[in-house]
Amino acid sequence: MENKIALICLCLLGGCILAGIMVGGLFQGNTDRQLELTGEERAEAIKIMFDDGRVKEMLKGKEYKVMGVGITSGEYVVDGKRTLNPHVAVEMYVGEDNWTKITQNTVLVDLSKKKVIGSKRVSIRQTNDAGRGE
Repeated sequence: MENKIALICLCLLGGCILAGIMVGGLFQGNTDRQLELTGEERAEAIKIMFDDGRVKEMLKGKEYKVMGVGITSGEYVVDGKRTLNPHVAVEMYVGEDNWTKITQNTVLVDLSKKKVIGSKRVSIRQTNDAGRGE
């Protein structure tokens, strides 16, 4: 009798897992569509980023190139908490000293609140002159 109950419970558990996978698959397409930005949203994210005082200070006296705007799901600190949630991100390179120091910057933007909510910087290259790496 105990074996039959265990087998029934196992079948029910397997059925629940299978149903969860199928339901998740049905909604996956909608999730992917929600993670795409329109051209208007990309332009708004760039405008919000350039209007932010911290970004203005970071770019003061430096050259920069915006590489793109999209959705990122990397690990970031937002409001003092680490998060892996998807965020609108503006990717840019910032160059100093005639591009001998280059930093890749990811600036996170909250489109609904119209503000920058975080950023991440990674030093890419630092050279003594334009042709030689350190």
